[in-house]
Amino acid sequence: MTGKETVETIITDIKNAKGDGINQIDVNNLLKYLEGFITNEGYSHDFQLETLKASHQINVEAFKANTIVQIESFKSVITVGANAARAILIINGGAAIALLAFLGNIWEKTSEPNAVASIAIALLIFCGGVLASGFCSGFTYVAQFCYGKTPLEHDTSWEKWGNITNLAAVFCGIASLSCFACGTYIAFISMGEQFFPS
Repeated sequence: MTGKETVETIITDIKNAKGDGINQIDVNNLLKYLEGFITNEGYSHDFQLETLKASHQINVEAFKANTIVQIESFKSVITVGANAARAILIINGGAAIALLAFLGNIWEKTSEPNAVASIAIALLIFCGGVLASGFCSGFTYVAQFCYGKTPLEHDTSWEKWGNITNLAAVFCGIASLSCFACGTYIAFISMGEQFFPS
């Protein structure tokens, strides 16, 4: 109860007593009556204060928990993105090295000219996949840098550039995997031409 409400309650109670025919109020009874307000007011204020503190503490703990979850989620996204870019690089790089070894082997033997040309094209495609995976790693780094610069408020230019470079990283990753698929198909066809000439 506020001070104004307390005074209004006292005035209302005195008017009710006057309406009941009481013209004088005993000082001792008045003091007991007012002490009751002090006790109730103190309890009410303390209760409200403790309720406010508890509510604030709950909000602080919820904010901390949400922040920890967001940080761990962000770390896992960074780790997964880096591992995906590394895996794409290894896939295309390994395929290019294997084709170089195969090309060196058939170079010394009798080989079909079409097969050698097709293997060279497949090798070029795998190298393009390696380049695309390198761009994927670079764009991933730039995206994380931009997200790291983003303040607590959202819809900033850092967040916008983070989203753009993140999409570029995904596009480069898909392009690298597409290069691997295309290079694998061309290498398969060229090996068929080498081993089973028509």
